Amino acid sequence: MGKDASWDVAIAERGIPTYQFDHTVEASPETHPKLRFFRQEIVGTSEEDGVTIGALLDLYGCDGDATNLLKIDIEGGEWPAFANADPRDLRRFSQIVCEFHHFHLAGNLGWYHTAKRAMENLATDFEVVHVHANNYSTYVLVGNVPFPQTLEVTFANRSRYQFTECSETFPTELDQANRSAAADFYLGHFQF
Repeated sequence: MGKDASWDVAIAERGIPTYQFDHTVEASPETHPKLRFFRQEIVGTSEEDGVTIGALLDLYGCDGDATNLLKIDIEGGEWPAFANADPRDLRRFSQIVCEFHHFHLAGNLGWYHTAKRAMENLATDFEVVHVHANNYSTYVLVGNVPFPQTLEVTFANRSRYQFTECSETFPTELDQANRSAAADFYLGHFQF
């Protein structure tokens, strides 16, 4: 959770119920009446020790009308979580903010197929509206193209928003480097 927990409190202060899940720490570093912490791991399938995205939505009574926000940073677990998620469950989110890890594994066929399924699942109903590279990691070569090893991506649900062509250069003036002592990674227009 780290520095992101303050973001969760800011959401909770707007009266929005906020659920945190992290199996690596005992408790949230922040408290708020609308903030609930669960020491659980988010996983890709119900056969694993943890809970899937769909099960979380069902357990906590999240509406099915694309009003939920998912902010997820699970250190590589995002790939199987999204690859195996039911698209009907993903459609219940208006926005998904995710940190995607391990692009250095793009040459590994198993990782590649899982990542491809995850991105196809997300692309079914979502558009990418923002990207930012985490400068705590490095660039890696993916198909001889320099690519950040860790990438933060914001998706918006097509059923909730209208989209126009974007010519923004990333990072934008709203972004800040994860590691302040180093320069932010330049991504350009980031259109592939």
